[in-house]
Amino acid sequence: MTIASIDVKGSDNLGVFVTATFRGNFAKTIGTGNLKHAAAALVLVPKPGKALSAGLVTIGAGPVGKLYRETKSTDVGAARNGNKLVFFILGPGYANVQSVEVETIQSATGLPRATSAVSQDIPNFGPRLWDKFISLHPIDHHVQTADPSGLSCPELKNMLASIDEDLADPGFHVTVEPDVKAALSKFRDTVQGLYDKCAPPVTTPPAVVGTFAWSFFGSNEVAGTGVFTGPAETFSGVRIVLPSSFVITNHICPSQLPSAAISGNTIACGGGILTTGQSFTLNLQTSPFPTAGMGGQIFGVEGNSTVDGPFTITGP
Repeated sequence: MTIASIDVKGSDNLGVFVTATFRGNFAKTIGTGNLKHAAAALVLVPKPGKALSAGLVTIGAGPVGKLYRETKSTDVGAARNGNKLVFFILGPGYANVQSVEVETIQSATGLPRATSAVSQDIPNFGPRLWDKFISLHPIDHHVQTADPSGLSCPELKNMLASIDEDLADPGFHVTVEPDVKAALSKFRDTVQGLYDKCAPPVTTPPAVVGTFAWSFFGSNEVAGTGVFTGPAETFSGVRIVLPSSFVITNHICPSQLPSAAISGNTIACGGGILTTGQSFTLNLQTSPFPTAGMGGQIFGVEGNSTVDGPFTITGP
């Protein structure tokens, strides 16, 4: 029941999440032997002139024990795991807290009875019993000054990781009461919402864009001019596909990609290198002769596998 350290994370738009680390196995020893009536408590001490103190108390043996509260929030919980004990309270009010205390009590007496027959209901102390409880002499007592400035993105990220570790533990789902699991899931959703606001947005890298346009170069020939824009890329080829009613009968590939392979209405030019931002030209003769608005599609080929496109060809 000796506390080695406490870690406090809280903000007024979230609540407070406290991890107490003990020198021994807290979950195994509390509620047994001479610690049969022992308790561990989280106490939120208010600033002068602010609201009354608040907190949570966990007693009893086993991985769950029994939880009591003196809070307006019902979204609260405590989870035991070996030498660690986690308390959390979801809701506003942390800006009025002066300090956060975790203490252990040798013999906790006069605790309230549950106000409902439903086992997962968390009994509320009420001011009189709470004041009596916090006046008990503690075995051990750790205090940390509250920091109302809010939580940084790394702190929120670490808190999410800690909560997810608990939620992913099969033993947690077996031993923790349903209301505590529901409250912790709600607490997690709130932390995730705050983290989403401060985490850098995921950006999609700019895509390659191809533009190409035909113009008439005689009655049976078109000349096309194009360029690929966007991130720096190296193209090993371009491929043009005309409407299926046209057959390519002759060609002049771009000077950067002089080799051609033709199949019906498709031509692939390669055998060289074309880079982003380089203008290129390509001439075609077709049967039947090219017509106004013939159009087609153009693709950029990177290496042997990556293909950018299709991009729509305009004209002639």
